[in-house]
Amino acid sequence: MSFDFDSLINFIQENKDIKNISLQFSPEFQKNFQEDFYEKIKSLLPKDKQIYIIGDTSYSSCCCDEATALHLKSDIIIRIGTGCFTQNKLMPIYYLIDNLNFNEKNISQFFSDFFKKFENKIKNNNNFENIIFFYNEKFQKNFVYKIKDEFTTKIKEEYNKNIFFAEINIEDYNKETKNKKIYDEKDIIYGREIKPKMSQKIDKTFLIIYLGENNEEKLLYELSLRFSNIVNDILFISYIDKFNTEILPKDFSSKLLYRRFNLIEKAKTCNTFAILIGSLSIPNLNKIIDLIKSLLEFQEKKVYTLLLGKITEEKLANFTEYIDSFILIGCPFNPGYNSKAINKPIITPLDIKYAFDENYSWDGFYSFDIDYILINDKEIKEKLNDIKIQKEKEIENINKNINSLQKIETNQALAPIFSFDILEKYENRKFKGLEIQNDDPEFNEIKKAVKGKRGIPIKYEPIE
Repeated sequence: MSFDFDSLINFIQENKDIKNISLQFSPEFQKNFQEDFYEKIKSLLPKDKQIYIIGDTSYSSCCCDEATALHLKSDIIIRIGTGCFTQNKLMPIYYLIDNLNFNEKNISQFFSDFFKKFENKIKNNNNFENIIFFYNEKFQKNFVYKIKDEFTTKIKEEYNKNIFFAEINIEDYNKETKNKKIYDEKDIIYGREIKPKMSQKIDKTFLIIYLGENNEEKLLYELSLRFSNIVNDILFISYIDKFNTEILPKDFSSKLLYRRFNLIEKAKTCNTFAILIGSLSIPNLNKIIDLIKSLLEFQEKKVYTLLLGKITEEKLANFTEYIDSFILIGCPFNPGYNSKAINKPIITPLDIKYAFDENYSWDGFYSFDIDYILINDKEIKEKLNDIKIQKEKEIENINKNINSLQKIETNQALAPIFSFDILEKYENRKFKGLEIQNDDPEFNEIKKAVKGKRGIPIKYEPIE
């Protein structure tokens, strides 16, 4: 492990207003590293600093747990290890990354292998002007920062291409306001800030480079799904002992793309939806919920919002009898989206727009970014006004069925949550819960405890 403790300690000492600190570890460091890290940082910091360790997260483990940190009245979260780097709403973050180490031999081998493949790429297809360089966070400090200037100069002078770096700001803290930084959201992609700023949209004039340890990394899949049909190509650079550059095949994301088509078509046939909140650290969370509700209710679909904390297959199984499809609002790396154990579609907010927004034509784009998905407030309000008529009709139907609802005396607690058709499903079930009503006095009599059978199930001993 190669953590930059010195930079972390200097950062905290320079910002004297930071008193309460929450430590959050990525899963790979939670088991054997937390106690040692806590003792080390405690010994290096002034005694007036209060340090907490955030345990198992309430939501996705790759996201920073703002809710817990706010309950602890923390001034900042220190995230140790990997993460999704999703832009949070309120809490300042400091990312302590496990940096990989490289020597001059590694760097020399990278330049040799990359530019050999890069020149072949230019010979075969030179119809691009710009390059965006994405990478696994472990490469930033000891590799990307070392090669950045030389790499940029060579790309510009020898090949006349512009290059932009998708950088992770490890200090998401504003020293003047004592709060999180305010970024220009147009320049943020997957929690990474594009430097220098781009003046145009990503299109066929762009080539994407991704540097990682293997081709199973989630960010590479996200980039492939989002940009494979938009950019000129994606170059993948892997590193296991040495660097190797290859052009990512066009069918790399084809299986996931086919799955998206399937989910979108399934969603069109569904009548009851549930919005799953996969993270509380998403900016404009309420706006995207309003948008989804407006789109679905405008199509006369029923929609509910579920706040389940960490989303698991066991939790979702409790709702599969009543819900036809789930809509997941979360960070791009939430594992719930790819769940195969639930026999109901789990779809993204963007794909709901593809399914139900008549003015939104298919262009193959893929994104969990809320700001990209949102339409402006004016359009949302117009759709919500149109829905008022549907709401009034629904109230009339409820009034017509009021006599039927009164008959379901034991199910009154469900009435504010579920609509009448779901209550009917519940009434027709053979098993209706543990609360059993019976008019027989002997049945309802409270009996004293009696001595039961003993032994193992295969052969009980007789009661004496």
